[in-house]
Amino acid sequence: LSYHTSQNLDKYESGKPYIHDIDRWYKKLYPSHHKKQLERANLQPDFKIDHTAFSTVTMNRNFRTALHKDAGDWGGYACLSVVEYGQYSGGLFIIPAYGIGINLRQDDILVAKVNEFHGNSEIYTTPEQEEHNNTLEDVFKANPEVGTIGAYERYARISFVSYLREKLIECS
Repeated sequence: LSYHTSQNLDKYESGKPYIHDIDRWYKKLYPSHHKKQLERANLQPDFKIDHTAFSTVTMNRNFRTALHKDAGDWGGYACLSVVEYGQYSGGLFIIPAYGIGINLRQDDILVAKVNEFHGNSEIYTTPEQEEHNNTLEDVFKANPEVGTIGAYERYARISFVSYLREKLIECS
């Protein structure tokens, strides 16, 4: 467990059913790779999220990623999902090699080859969406220490990237 996870163990435990759902969809959508990844993860069971093929989940709130390739994900694949609060536009998962942008929204699961160039588009709100979001309860803590763009918005697009770290096999 990371330091942050160990300090928020109750929140981590309450989120496991969501991660287990992502893993079940991964197994259904891409069974051959899921099987290989699970076998690899089981070689270091202390470093995986129990009963899944994942060791790691990266979460980003209202975060636009630049065009990049992930490094260190075993097999080059990750599962992406989104949890939403309020209304927003944009945030498309872009894969330039295929000329596509995928509007990944709540309840969607995407298995993607993340060792190829990808990113996501700008996240923004229209005046109508802002008006709606201003009626929502403020459910997020403002943390001025973080200083992250988008952290003070009432809406949330929380992306989850679930994967297996390649070099965990080397850990003792």
